[in-house]
Parts: sequence; structure tokens; C-alpha cells
Amino acid sequence: MLNTRSWRPGLCLAALSCLLAVPAWAAQQVFEGRVVSVHDGDSLQVRDTHGRRHRIRLAFIDAPELQQAYGQASRNALRARLLDQEVQVTVLEQDRYRRSVAQIHLQGEDMGLWQLQQGAAWHYRSLARSRQSRSEYAHYDAAEVSARHFNRGLWRGADPMPPWRFRRQ
Repeated sequence: MLNTRSWRPGLCLAALSCLLAVPAWAAQQVFEGRVVSVHDGDSLQVRDTHGRRHRIRLAFIDAPELQQAYGQASRNALRARLLDQEVQVTVLEQDRYRRSVAQIHLQGEDMGLWQLQQGAAWHYRSLARSRQSRSEYAHYDAAEVSARHFNRGLWRGADPMPPWRFRRQ
């Protein structure tokens, strides 16, 4: 007969080691819901199919603050695109404000990428560098470069201030 007391601690330690080796953002939760409000160009609320509300921060982008130049236009673009729409949410992690950092897809289209294509946000490279796949990072980067090149959205301004610099002031 197997002595279960002798192998359980080792098994638990092995399982714990595996969990610690996986980054927290790699444990994804996926659900569907309806967008019920859009706070700004990268923050919104989704009501899932069970009626629960989720505060969402779009992953890998940073939109201008509402008080910044183009901040309200960024929010309005996302609001016009997503309000009352059924979306798929892929939660990557929780932020310090207890929002779900997530990718939102509307009929298969990535809304963070869409915001970049509109010139309504910056690619949050400092965070994305270690968390996005290479191909996804390249798509986001190319979308921002294209928006800059064609003076879309916030890139019409002479020298738009990134929101992380605005928040520090």
C-alpha cells in the first residue's frame, strides 16, 4: 500500500512551483457581455451574461485623460463603437484599481488595436514589451506608426502629450 503522507508535500511543492512559474497575466478569463458604459478612451464597463458588471481597462494601450487634448474625442470614439454592443472579453490581470485589464473584441476585431488605428491612444510599449506576443506587439506598433504618419486623431496636434506624462504633472 502507498504511503500517501510521504508524497503529498512533494506533490504540493511541485504544483506550487508550476503555478509560480506562470505569470499572473497568463491566467486568462474569457467571457461575453454587453458594454454598458465607456468612461474614457481605454476604460469601460461590461455586464456579463449573468448580470455582473466588470470594470475593464483596455490592455496594451493608454488613451489621453479626459482633461487632455483629444481625451473626450478618444472616449467618444470608443463609446460610439462599443456602447450597447455584445463583446468578448479576455481578462489578462487585475490592476491596482481592481479593474480587469483585458482585451475586448467586437465581432472578432480587437478594440485596443482599433483605438490605435483611429489615433485615439498610444501603444503602451513599456508594459506591452514583456506581455504581448511579438506579432501582436508588431501589429499594435504598426497601427500607432500609421496613425502618426497619416495624422489621425490625436496625432493631428503639434506635439501630443502622452497620458503617463500628463498624469505625472
